[in-house]
Amino acid sequence: MNKNYTTHLICAPELTHSVVASVFHVKPGQIVAQDELLLTLEYQGQSWPIHAPERGEVSRFVIALGEAAHSGDLLLMMEVEEIPTGFLLAENEEPVSYHITAPPQAASSALKITPAAAKLAARLGVDLSEIKANGLTGEIGESEVELHVREVLLRWQQLKQWVNT
Repeated sequence: MNKNYTTHLICAPELTHSVVASVFHVKPGQIVAQDELLLTLEYQGQSWPIHAPERGEVSRFVIALGEAAHSGDLLLMMEVEEIPTGFLLAENEEPVSYHITAPPQAASSALKITPAAAKLAARLGVDLSEIKANGLTGEIGESEVELHVREVLLRWQQLKQWVNT
């Protein structure tokens, strides 16, 4: 069975002021347990521990030690294994099937999206119309969604560094 991984974006909690990354308790590449302490944020003697939401591997820190963070700022990324959930039906419930006919569209404007890519994009809040399709297959798969998110995060990080200089 193939393992599927999802990149989890770990962000700063809701704060009324900026905080500083004071301690990294783990390193990139390290496997961590659910609720394991990842890093600590501090401000005027108060501290905010940031814990792993699930078991996974720490990909990379986006914030540097001693760098300021604000509410919702991206702190680090983790790769978390997805557990197949299957399709659940209530007891004695029969599956329902629907036939939906889409209105005709020009072939050039139609997006070909894999179900896994649609699920990943929905989880990350990504607009699929902004993603470039695979040049060979013409479809948007998980790798295209991941590449798009990584490019957006990199641009965001570069902008943040430019603003802070």
